[in-house]
Amino acid sequence: MKKIISSIMSVFLALLLIVPATVNASSLDTGIHEVRDESYVETINSVDKILQKHILFKDNKVLVEDEEVIIDELNKLDLSDLENQLIKNGMSFYEKLNGKILFEMFLQHLNNLNRETMNSNETISIDTSTQEELNSNGIQTYSSRGNVNSDTTYWWGRRRLKSKRNATKWAADIRSASHVNAAAGIGLSIFGGVAGIPNGLTAVYGYNFADRVDYHNGRTDRGIQADIHWTLTFSIKPQ
Repeated sequence: MKKIISSIMSVFLALLLIVPATVNASSLDTGIHEVRDESYVETINSVDKILQKHILFKDNKVLVEDEEVIIDELNKLDLSDLENQLIKNGMSFYEKLNGKILFEMFLQHLNNLNRETMNSNETISIDTSTQEELNSNGIQTYSSRGNVNSDTTYWWGRRRLKSKRNATKWAADIRSASHVNAAAGIGLSIFGGVAGIPNGLTAVYGYNFADRVDYHNGRTDRGIQADIHWTLTFSIKPQ
């Protein structure tokens, strides 16, 4: 009888050791899926398609026509997931995110870009493609081997390619700027030495951006591609 009880206790203790391990593994897996969630990217692709119809290039400037039409079309989109992502990144809004607020964010940074490129040697790419079209059409700015370092300024924002080594350093530099919570330093670290760097970026934005760079950089030996939109949303993936 004692042997039976002893055997039952041994099995019970073994189960106690196994169960916590199973729970922890499940929690870790859930965390990974949360990090990889980029549902708001679909919304920003829809935003780009609306803006794309109303932009034109003139004298190395990006001009926008039919502002009221743009705002009306943006208001027809469900911007809730985009708003949630921006709030996670440390942004705040005086009212619920709508087409007017989103367009004003885009236009403010686009105007900064146009104004500052007049006094610099920087060239804006005249490619009218959206982020989604650049990817789906196979138009890549890096080789099949990856680990390319380059920066391109588009009408919608900035595409930055970093090799694995440079992506690691980039994330560290962004965190360093975020530690002192200097908006200008965070913007310079993220966007690079480019005209039209957005103001008002927070430490939370910098930390989240750096975490995403590290996450995607850790999934590959090819480096990463970061698309940074003038609405301050961003999409990062391996090269």
